[in-house]
Amino acid sequence: MGAKTERLNRSSWFLERYLRRLGRSLRAKIVLAFLAASFLPLTLVGVASYASSATALQELATEASELIAIQLRTNVESLLADGEAYLQIGRHDTTLAFVDHGQTSESAAYEAALDLIELFKLFRRMYAYSENILDISILGLNGVSFSERYGRFTPDVDLWSVPVVQEAILEPYSVIRKYQEQVAYAPREPVKDVITVARAVVKPVTREILGVVTIDISAAALREMADGITLGETGRFSVITADRTYIHPRDRQFRPDQVRPETIRVVSQTDTGSLTDTIDGERKLLVFATVTGAGWKIVGEVSLSEILGSTYRIRRITFLAGFLGIVLTVVLFFFISDVLTKPLMNLKDTMLRAQSGDLEVRATIHNRDEIADLCAGFNTMISEIKALLDRSLREQDLARKLEIRALQAQINPHFLYNTLDVILWTSQSEDKDRLIRITKALSSFFRIALSRGREFITIAEEVDLIRNYFLIQKMRYRDVLHYSVDVDKTLMEIKVLKLILQPLVENAIEHGVIRNRGGGTVGVTVRRRDSRMIEFVVQDTGQGIDPGRLQAVREEIDAPTEPLRESSEFGVGLRNVHQRIQLYYGPEWGVVIESDAGKGTSVTVRIPIDNGAGNGA
Repeated sequence: MGAKTERLNRSSWFLERYLRRLGRSLRAKIVLAFLAASFLPLTLVGVASYASSATALQELATEASELIAIQLRTNVESLLADGEAYLQIGRHDTTLAFVDHGQTSESAAYEAALDLIELFKLFRRMYAYSENILDISILGLNGVSFSERYGRFTPDVDLWSVPVVQEAILEPYSVIRKYQEQVAYAPREPVKDVITVARAVVKPVTREILGVVTIDISAAALREMADGITLGETGRFSVITADRTYIHPRDRQFRPDQVRPETIRVVSQTDTGSLTDTIDGERKLLVFATVTGAGWKIVGEVSLSEILGSTYRIRRITFLAGFLGIVLTVVLFFFISDVLTKPLMNLKDTMLRAQSGDLEVRATIHNRDEIADLCAGFNTMISEIKALLDRSLREQDLARKLEIRALQAQINPHFLYNTLDVILWTSQSEDKDRLIRITKALSSFFRIALSRGREFITIAEEVDLIRNYFLIQKMRYRDVLHYSVDVDKTLMEIKVLKLILQPLVENAIEHGVIRNRGGGTVGVTVRRRDSRMIEFVVQDTGQGIDPGRLQAVREEIDAPTEPLRESSEFGVGLRNVHQRIQLYYGPEWGVVIESDAGKGTSVTVRIPIDNGAGNGA
């Protein structure tokens, strides 16, 4: 007992002696005081940083998953839109003649069936993405129907008993979208596993419902879309109809016991969103989006532990960083002394000068200690910042040029598609002379438009390009289109950004003249406004734009730059030209549109006449 007490007293004596020595050390006092004062804030900051980072990562993962669901929804809607385009067959005179049982004899109906074959072929040629369309059917309420796959037939079932037909008749002016495991009205070997879009065939004058046109789309195409998009490593998407039938995956069935009623309610009543729920004993993130018009749900599910894996790594890093921060703080305060104050103040003054914008300033290095390293690091950082700023300016200029080229690249495929259609029609008419003229015009158009990769061409070349374009469109629309070109001869050699006029002329023809009964005239004028400005004016005598729509078009043109896209009505026209001009010439230049409803529209492009790059490129 005595020996144990002696050892305890000796330990107490050594501890008391150490504390007395520690109390006489100012450095130790500063380190201990700073450690005590910094431990709690560092801990709080670490915990708060982890919590905020984990929340931010979860939000980002959720938003990214929602965007993926929206992208899949867009793909599905595009697939449906491809099929819905074929519903125009139901309004064609050939279709009306076939299903009009009151005015069509048997022989005439047979002739109409032959015409339907040609009509189906025409639509197949018109729409490029038709491989997913498995069948086109016209179901006449007069008892006679016609299908691309089966020809003329009489359905074995009462059409009123087929849900998709029944809904189309009850809602004659709506598009019906329905998943069918098997087409019920097919006479033999029915098409299986299809998405059917349908609309009633209505007689224009009497509004009598004559039948239903149905388009059968392969559901396998939808599944291929869904399989191609995943959430993380294991997350997958499902496509569920309004009556809770799984289109994808096909072998899955809806089980209400798998999810909470609240989850079913939220998904059913909300267009787009996300939530978490426990499914099969695992906590999962659910993201969903609604297919417009069909009411179908795109539902993706992925394990929360998978998408939040990064937060666990952040937690470990946060704790390690906090610990290292405390250790580093203790070490650094052992080296703080009055000797370091002056170099630090000099460095501070240098940093303030750099902060004010003087990137030529450099810290003076007197010694070879840590402060000298800090000064050298600061000097290196300032040098790199200056180099990065210079590189950033060069990259911004390159990005501007690349965006201009991207905008120009939108125009050529768009125009080529329309022109090839004209060549196709012309070749079918076997008018060789007309075919040669339009082919030469197209060749000249693209020789100038491509211009060996140059961004700028002369006004003379731009005018020659637009004359070739008018020639092509004149052959297409003939007496419907008239045009004139008036150019100030003194401007012919001035170089400007290429493809300014063609998109504007295309808009004038497509949205003005062609939509106007009796056609109209498109006039192009290139003139000098004053000593510093050139105006390109495209004016048509088409139907014009009402004031409300005109204001909307102006706002769309002047809206802040967005990712390249086709606008809702004017395609790659006005917005494209406006963006390219502002990207190169500046925000004070661009497109101005004026219009009188019923009289016509005038679009004016203004660019500077004295621009070094433009005139010399």
